[in-house]
Amino acid sequence: NPTVDITGPLTDDGALSFRLIGSYVKDGQFIDLNDAESIFVTPSLRYQKGDVTLDLVYEYGWREETFIFGLPFDLM
Repeated sequence: NPTVDITGPLTDDGALSFRLIGSYVKDGQFIDLNDAESIFVTPSLRYQKGDVTLDLVYEYGWREETFIFGLPFDLM
């Protein structure tokens, strides 16, 4: 399950900087064919000059999962 967290300046004076956070998860379950997969990405920009700080943040999340209501039951 890889994750990433990167940050750094975009300008020489450091007034504009970025951050990127991301993760990927693939889960296996104890029931066959019941797997889950998810992706999460959050990029952000920060402008900071004197007393002024502006943050621009975006979040993206995606998850795919097979939902099982229960195990099959057969009386025969």
